[in-house]
Amino acid sequence: MRVSWRGLIGVGTALGAVVCWAIGLAVLQHTTEPTGAAGYAENNTYWVRDLRMMALLVVVLGLLLAVDGARAAVLPVGALGLLWLAADVVLDRTDLAGATAATGLALVGCAVVLAVVPLLARWRNPDGPRPEPRTLLVVSAIAAATAPLAARMESPTDTEPALAVGAVLLGVLLVVTGVAAARAAAPSTAARGGAARWLGAGLLTAAGVAGVVSIRAVGVSAELVPMLVLVAALIVGGSLLASERPTDRADLLRRTGALAVAVAGYPVLVMCLAILLIFSVPVGGWLTALAGSPPVNAADSDTLYALVGLLTGLALSGLVRIGAGGQPVRSLPSTRGRGTPSTATQMP
Repeated sequence: MRVSWRGLIGVGTALGAVVCWAIGLAVLQHTTEPTGAAGYAENNTYWVRDLRMMALLVVVLGLLLAVDGARAAVLPVGALGLLWLAADVVLDRTDLAGATAATGLALVGCAVVLAVVPLLARWRNPDGPRPEPRTLLVVSAIAAATAPLAARMESPTDTEPALAVGAVLLGVLLVVTGVAAARAAAPSTAARGGAARWLGAGLLTAAGVAGVVSIRAVGVSAELVPMLVLVAALIVGGSLLASERPTDRADLLRRTGALAVAVAGYPVLVMCLAILLIFSVPVGGWLTALAGSPPVNAADSDTLYALVGLLTGLALSGLVRIGAGGQPVRSLPSTRGRGTPSTATQMP
């Protein structure tokens, strides 16, 4: 199987996320759960679980990046993510703990990632790697929407050293995955502007990492502004990486308007989805019950920010695609020996 830079970055971020997931499950989870007969959970008690869910999200996004966003791979990768989530709940319920367990989980998880990539690669274009921009822009949007939420993860005390480390690591993995997906969605027509795109990707990655660190540095009371700056940089910068120049003024206004709505709508969507997942569809509470953990007391909320980020990214992905302006026609020369003319695809 031919290895591309997309495969290296996608598999690399997925493997890094697997290690974070294993440490969270076997080393950190049991240290955060309330104990004793009077034990109860409160706001953000299960921050380790939320970071684990974000790690699983990075695994899914990294695998999609590794297979060039092939549409046929979306359902198998999604199914793998759901199975991994189910395994996480079962393992959490068994109270698995210890460095040995974490090492075993990390090794098994990494083996799964390395095993499924060649299988998923079967769905790529038989004539050679041809990134699917629509899927990759969705990957970029989800990563952009989730990275600020990972960076601002809180606990009841906010004093755990692992909290800041885990939040920054997951935030950085999401930034790298999202920027790489946006770069991969860029037109393959050419080498024209290739160096500038790579430079832009590097600068955007550096800015994203700085944004993640700044969110942790400013603290809870002042985190809103750096969160908005980070998501704006990732959404706008990612769209620019994936787009050609506007064809005319109307096209420029259409793209600018879409990106402006996406950035302005981000905090509104996050807040609305968080409220929905607290009161109407309490997925966090369901996972807590399935894992056999103490429930969150009635005065607080059991919020799953990983799911908030996923749903927000999906909701914004259409605007991100408009902001990228679509892709030019790509020629796909036939190599099957039948003399059929080249076909072309276009992202509307």
